[in-house]
Amino acid sequence: MAFMLSWMLKCPKCSRNFTHTKIEPSIIEEARRDPFGILPKPTFALDGENYTCPGCKTESVFQRQQLFYHDDIYDVALRP
Repeated sequence: MAFMLSWMLKCPKCSRNFTHTKIEPSIIEEARRDPFGILPKPTFALDGENYTCPGCKTESVFQRQQLFYHDDIYDVALRP
């Protein structure tokens, strides 16, 4: 079973984490060759980008620095 990393955002209203984008395996391999192991974040417009929370349906403006990465292995481990 292959696990995928994702760039995530957190809704400021309901605190739900939701997927912004999946991180492609080629990007992960590139980061492994980087001496600092840095995964490059997706680019955002300078004034931020609007995204709608799939939980509460609130639209919010997000900045690039609000992105964090998540490995879905943790989701699998928490499932009954």
